[in-house]
Amino acid sequence: MAGKKKPARGSKRACSWFKGRTGTETERGVVAGYLKGLRRTFFDVGAPVRNRGFGAVFGQFNFKAKRFVAVILSAKGKLNILDSGAGFHFFSADLKKSFGNRVFVTALNPVHYKLPKSDRGRLDAQLKMLKTSSVPADAKKARELEAHLELLETAEKNAVLVDENRVGMIETFRAKRKYGLVFDFYGPIFHSRFKPRVLEAYLRILEPNGILVTTVRPNENILALFGPKGGHARQTGFFLQFEPIEGTELWKATKMAVKGHD
Repeated sequence: MAGKKKPARGSKRACSWFKGRTGTETERGVVAGYLKGLRRTFFDVGAPVRNRGFGAVFGQFNFKAKRFVAVILSAKGKLNILDSGAGFHFFSADLKKSFGNRVFVTALNPVHYKLPKSDRGRLDAQLKMLKTSSVPADAKKARELEAHLELLETAEKNAVLVDENRVGMIETFRAKRKYGLVFDFYGPIFHSRFKPRVLEAYLRILEPNGILVTTVRPNENILALFGPKGGHARQTGFFLQFEPIEGTELWKATKMAVKGHD
């Protein structure tokens, strides 16, 4: 069976294509399924499992996050930052360690960073069993599980440094403030089947001239929907101006006001 035909260029057709793929019930089902899938895993703070601090971000994307934030701070003095899809809070913690009270950092995850005591007890019992097993393969499993438990403990320590820890999906996130800077490194945009919903949320919570940094390159439909002549620009008076961050594999989207919009 042939799939839905993608729209040609143009905001009207792009909007129609988008609406046909994002019914409320369908979206809720996707969100619920995603959460359920995460909670069935050992690691109840999200995936992938890795240290995503300043050093790791530079190594993966050639992006000097500390310098990027410092330049913006030099012009603003203080900055609200959202780490969207914070994982184990390495990046959020590095922001606080580097800039202290000059930044207010919110870490958003689909599930809580701390495992319930019952789950932690189950994992500890499993680790004990693996360590006492005579099966050769269990020794490797024990080392891996032990490393993951240490990572969970580190996540808790990192989370303590953050100003605000929130649990939920960005599509339904009720922000308590506007953000001057949002980071999404292989987070909601990358994993969502409905990327426009995620971008709608970012457009809503960004302050004017606020910046979204993302790993996802915008396609024609995204540019049509969120560009200066798109539907969101007509409705809200703001659009997202996408451009690559020079020397990196990342993109930034700046929330811009439509000239002459009432």
